[in-house]
Amino acid sequence: MFKVFSVFLMLLTLSVSADESKTIKVKASNFVYKSELSGLILSSKIDKIKIDAKQFPTWVLKEAVSHGTAVKKGDVLATFEEKAFEDDVKVRKRNLDIQRANLKKTQKLFELNMRKMELDRKRSQLSADAAKKKALIYKEKGHDLAKKGFEQDLVDARNSLLYQQEELNQLKKMYDEDKITEETEEIVLKRQKNYVESLTKRMKIRELAVEEAMNIKLPSDLFNADYNQDKAIRDEEKNKVEWEVFAITEKLKLEAAEIALEKAEESFKKLLEERKNLEIKAESDGVVYYGAQVSGKWTNQSGTEYKKGQSFMKGAYLFSLVDTQSYNLVASANYTQIQYIDKNSTFYCEIPGSGMKELSLVSKASVPNNGSFKVVLKVEDPRGVFHGTTTKASHRTSLGEKVIAVPSSAVKRDEVNPVKEYVNILKNGKTEKVTVTTGLKYNGKTVITSGLKEGMEVRSK
Repeated sequence: MFKVFSVFLMLLTLSVSADESKTIKVKASNFVYKSELSGLILSSKIDKIKIDAKQFPTWVLKEAVSHGTAVKKGDVLATFEEKAFEDDVKVRKRNLDIQRANLKKTQKLFELNMRKMELDRKRSQLSADAAKKKALIYKEKGHDLAKKGFEQDLVDARNSLLYQQEELNQLKKMYDEDKITEETEEIVLKRQKNYVESLTKRMKIRELAVEEAMNIKLPSDLFNADYNQDKAIRDEEKNKVEWEVFAITEKLKLEAAEIALEKAEESFKKLLEERKNLEIKAESDGVVYYGAQVSGKWTNQSGTEYKKGQSFMKGAYLFSLVDTQSYNLVASANYTQIQYIDKNSTFYCEIPGSGMKELSLVSKASVPNNGSFKVVLKVEDPRGVFHGTTTKASHRTSLGEKVIAVPSSAVKRDEVNPVKEYVNILKNGKTEKVTVTTGLKYNGKTVITSGLKEGMEVRSK
């Protein structure tokens, strides 16, 4: 937080009137705004050193440089045990080989299934075509032929009965003429009568069979022919859809296996790339700090030394490599201070053991965060400066040489319109209200940006 310790005012030469307890005479002068900003000295370049791994999960430390060690680019910062990593590489390589073999098997099965599907499709098509053709032939010709056949069978049966009846009649006529013996006559006539009676019974049965065929069998056969033809068409459409689904399913299985292998190969490639973490080197010159600032928190704030055999998870931040040639003071400003921080402001701070350091404005936030504004100031001379040092910066900003200010007690708020402010002035021995526009209000003084002129007498209360 901020502690504003003074406002250096050299804007006002006061000529006090005879009644000096009530009125003041103002004169424009130089106005310097002074405040103090608290912050933290941080290197302008900090490399966060982490175990850059996503595949191999746990890394066991062999050795690490000490906290605060100055290193050069390429120096080894930490080494890790190799055995567990290399064992994992072997296992994953073996699994990858198995996966490749399984993919070849899947590809071959896909080819065979597609060939089998094509053969089954053709066979199904032939069966469907045969069923449709058979049904069509029966409807166009078979039905009528069957009907005519039954009718012809009935005609033949009737003709056979008539023929045998006529033969019986002729036998009777011949026997009446006594051309054969009575015994022979009896035998022949009995046999013929029996045969005629049998044909008569068979004729009736045949008539019933033909009637059944004409009224039941033939209509049923015609219905079945229509049904089989429609069924063959539906089966053909159904089989077509089923084969398409089968082909798509098999293709998706193959593609899934190919994608799985591709991911496995990419994962294995990344695992091999992670071998570099077995020996982590400095990417630039700097000083080693244990831990790093991640999501606003320092991962090893106490700077505890890492020990041999200590385990770290993949992605863990181990060190911060701090550049000692460039530092910034990262401070916070309140709502008043931020208005008077600009490129014309001057800043300086005292570093323990190093003396006063000049600062220059790098950036300032335009919106607040948790009620304060971030301000970044560059330390012009990095000698004797240490990363992480807490300090305070003195800030000065000149508002100009022609600034009028009055005691804040002299400024009143309009009762009718509280947005407006005014002061009472003494003019020709009388008090007169004058509307003013105010600026900075601080340390018992209020800057007047319009409404007053030099020489006016202002009532202080």
